[in-house]
Amino acid sequence: MRYSILLIPLFALSLLQHTLVLHLLYFPEPKQTLPAIVTEPTSKAMVYTIPIIRVGNLMIIEAKIDSVFGNFVFDTGAQGLVLNRTYFRDYQKVFNTSSGGITGYNNEVFTKRVETLKLGNITMQKKQASVIDLGHIENSKGIKIHGLIGASLLEDFEATIDLKKMVITLYPTDKKGNRISATAHERKADITHPLSYRNQIMFIKAEVGGSSLNFCIDTGAECNVIDQSSRGKVLETISIERRSKLSGSRKQVVDVLYGSMTDFSISNSKLYNMKVVVTDMSAMQKSYGTSIDGMLGFDFFNQGAVTINIKKKQLSISFNKEAKP
Repeated sequence: MRYSILLIPLFALSLLQHTLVLHLLYFPEPKQTLPAIVTEPTSKAMVYTIPIIRVGNLMIIEAKIDSVFGNFVFDTGAQGLVLNRTYFRDYQKVFNTSSGGITGYNNEVFTKRVETLKLGNITMQKKQASVIDLGHIENSKGIKIHGLIGASLLEDFEATIDLKKMVITLYPTDKKGNRISATAHERKADITHPLSYRNQIMFIKAEVGGSSLNFCIDTGAECNVIDQSSRGKVLETISIERRSKLSGSRKQVVDVLYGSMTDFSISNSKLYNMKVVVTDMSAMQKSYGTSIDGMLGFDFFNQGAVTINIKKKQLSISFNKEAKP
């Protein structure tokens, strides 16, 4: 494997720092059912459209937690709801608990009870949230970040994430995952792929270099990530472009390689134009409590309209014209 030893520009390093340090974290919280109470339907079909604000490769959505309205990263790599303690002061410390990231374990974790989470015309009630310091994300992005909203948002919905239209479309579902109301004029899925859901984190299997790998689906990751200890010919399929040091939130430093994935496929469909960071993911694996070979972030979702149905355990993609295999 050949690569040039180049220094990542400061703006690129800033993006990678954000992706690898905080938005790839696992926040322990009590197991619970988060009831989604749907109010004020936007149409007879009960379809809810949530605008996405793009900041770098982050997906920002606006929401209201109790009386606080603000910007939240839509981040399915974080378990449940995570709040920035700059804006949420009424919290309690979780003893013997820390968050884990690629640069290791960091940040004390606190907890707070949330009475209501309002997202457009959707209201969710009775939620236990983790509370940590997200200040350095705000500093790197130049905007207020009030928290992270994880995959638990999607449990009672079928969700389509469309970065071309910059919207998340939510369809309420019944207990079997079927849409409560039918809708018309939708894009047909090009592929439908099995999805697993454990501890409020989503995973799919994908083929890389002839090996089947376990990837976390992470809307909060600005770049895909793959473990440097991947087996077989996996790393031979990565076209390395540059390397650098990555500093974590508490001055931890890790080595990373940055490049392109040349042999990634799901459901026998090859995906192109996917950038990736290669680094040690052992701390992430310990945090999630399962084997993880990589994470799929912004470039994966940029392939087309990605539809997730947690109850049916399915992920579908309607590829953009320019991204079709």
